[in-house]
Amino acid sequence: MKLYVPMAEDTGSPPTLAPRLTTLAGVRVVLLDNGKWNSNRLLDGVEALLREQERPAQIVRLKKPTFTKPAPPELVAELARGADALITAIGD
Repeated sequence: MKLYVPMAEDTGSPPTLAPRLTTLAGVRVVLLDNGKWNSNRLLDGVEALLREQERPAQIVRLKKPTFTKPAPPELVAELARGADALITAIGD
């Protein structure tokens, strides 16, 4: 029997956060669907509000293959390359 401890290793320093955006107007926003039921419907509403109230330059919709696992490295790389802002949703 193997015992797995689901804890991250302590690196000794907190992660560096990206600077907070003051507006979503004119930026590229990625909406990430985690693959759970109804998350796409929730993001439909978020997208409609963004288009109406924030007016981003572009909204891109991406989806994880499954909600049961972390996003694959290729998807994470795509997010890191091209998103000014990322919004993800869980919808049960």
